[in-house]
Amino acid sequence: MSAHALRGAARRVAVLVAALGLAGAGFSLAVGALRDTISARKHLMSELSAAMGPTRALDVVAQQLRAEQGTAKSAEVLLADAVKAARTPDQRASLQRALACVADGGCADAQALIAPAQASSVAELEGTWAQADAVEASSRTATWLGLGLVLAAVLLMLAGGRPAAPAPAATAPADDGEVERLLRERLEALYSARAQLGDGARFGAFGELAAALSHGLKTPLAGISAAVQLAQLKLGDGNAARAELDEVVRLTEGLTEQVQRFLRAAGQVGPSRQRVPVQHFLTLVQEAYGAEAARRGVSLTTHDEAPGLEVEVDGSLLDMALRNLVENALAAAHGPSASVKLSARLAAAPARVGLDGAAPAPGAFVALVVEDNGPGLPTAARRTEAGVTTRAAGSGLGLAIARRVAERHGGALALEDREEGGARISLVLPSGGRG
Repeated sequence: MSAHALRGAARRVAVLVAALGLAGAGFSLAVGALRDTISARKHLMSELSAAMGPTRALDVVAQQLRAEQGTAKSAEVLLADAVKAARTPDQRASLQRALACVADGGCADAQALIAPAQASSVAELEGTWAQADAVEASSRTATWLGLGLVLAAVLLMLAGGRPAAPAPAATAPADDGEVERLLRERLEALYSARAQLGDGARFGAFGELAAALSHGLKTPLAGISAAVQLAQLKLGDGNAARAELDEVVRLTEGLTEQVQRFLRAAGQVGPSRQRVPVQHFLTLVQEAYGAEAARRGVSLTTHDEAPGLEVEVDGSLLDMALRNLVENALAAAHGPSASVKLSARLAAAPARVGLDGAAPAPGAFVALVVEDNGPGLPTAARRTEAGVTTRAAGSGLGLAIARRVAERHGGALALEDREEGGARISLVLPSGGRG
């Protein structure tokens, strides 16, 4: 027999011996507890039988005293019998005082004299009963404990009957480089999880703020729209001020839509998805910021490197995210050759996607990339922390909202500095294929 088999047999024997010991202890404990319970009940019945007679006799004496006003000889006889049957010195002394008072014939309140004896008798009964209850409770606990030990012994015997698993093969210790790599990966995962938790808390706060803001603005905006429409009716079609009032209506509707977009980005309202060509978003950005970029002296260009690609997204959310990225890029671009470029291209799958940072599902991804020739990304911007900004008039939400939008659509936001200077931000989303 091999050494491994001998060790296995020895282990099974040891387990069997331990199990038998547990079973024996459990049976002994359970049987002893049952014996104690039976003994306690017998003692209780004996004590109750012994104490019940004197107690009832005292009740009869009290009734007789009430009926005869403490002058009848029958009460005196009953008291004499009660003195003989008293179980404690205190009871006997109390009853003797009552007997002497009744025997003199002038006892005004013999019932008060026997009251201590009655109370002592009742207390004795209650104490006996409580003692029996305590013994039974302790016995029940011991019984359950004994049965538990027996069950543990059975389980131990079942487990001990299994053959021992072969000893695992020795593994070579990892070298220092491997340990360092593993530690680095764990730390990066920890920092990423902590950042996601912090961003989630911040976005929860901003979402609640936006919900409150939306509720507070709803009534004033409705009033503004109603007032403008009434003014347009009063002015008539030929009045030149109607064009300015139309602009007020447009701005009011735009403000309402911006609040709703933020609510969807923060997770307060679910995104409404549909398949949209990527080129559509390039066109929207060019139309929205082409004139503004020219006014600032910045060259704004768009380029579709993968024509026909589509994404399944909430169009208004993605448009808002791209507008935030382009506005940041326009503010950062500088110099006589200031430039901002928005391009769409096929991209590799990110390492982690979605709000929970899970591994990406198989499939193609498309990246909407915004590049500028500004000073690059500051540390706070790299973390895309909500509420952090380097611009005097900024809210600090642009990058954070863009990343939130990407993650809510199963994607990610990647930030890096360009070798030639400036920043490159890629909003990577699962591709819906080609239209």
